Amino acid sequence: MKRTTLSIALLAMLSFTSSIVNAVPTVLSLQVGITDPTIIFGGRPKAPASIPHIEIEGSTILFTTSCDGYSLSLVDETGEEAYSITIPDGCDTLELPSTLIGDYEIRLSNGGSYYFYGFITL
Repeated sequence: MKRTTLSIALLAMLSFTSSIVNAVPTVLSLQVGITDPTIIFGGRPKAPASIPHIEIEGSTILFTTSCDGYSLSLVDETGEEAYSITIPDGCDTLELPSTLIGDYEIRLSNGGSYYFYGFITL
């Protein structure tokens, strides 16, 4: 009898507790790609490219470093551009369309001689 009462009390207590699930953003590991390797750059750059730091949580892109004015595009597995947008000034989060499902190469470009890319799954 005591065991049954204790079990019921524990079950009642468990029903009042709420489980909080905190999604942890995934840091995207970006690499540098060259826009057109046939262009002569005119010597060595004075500094290495500063790779932006971005994260993804679900279908939301989080910009830890500023990417104002960059173009962001998602390229699917067939090489087709599935989505493209120019990142507005002051943007620190960007919600991707819910219609995008699958594996994509994410590309960030500021129109220069190189771009940044990584891979995401939505």
